[in-house]
Amino acid sequence: MAGPEGSPLRDIFAELTRQSPGLAEACFDQGALKTEYLASIDGETFVTDPQVLVMPGQSLLLFSADAGG
Repeated sequence: MAGPEGSPLRDIFAELTRQSPGLAEACFDQGALKTEYLASIDGETFVTDPQVLVMPGQSLLLFSADAGG
């Protein structure tokens, strides 16, 4: 999926949608994360911009952004 220069977040979400429609229905809205979810690269950087590149070897983590207290 990723080239040597990485893959944009939007392409990764599109591939996840293709491979896992149930995940897509829960997490994505028109190719972007729903507001109740967050994405992080390697657990260090939170990303929302669909143009952000995820480089080969990096991990993309999806989190529920439920507020609580």
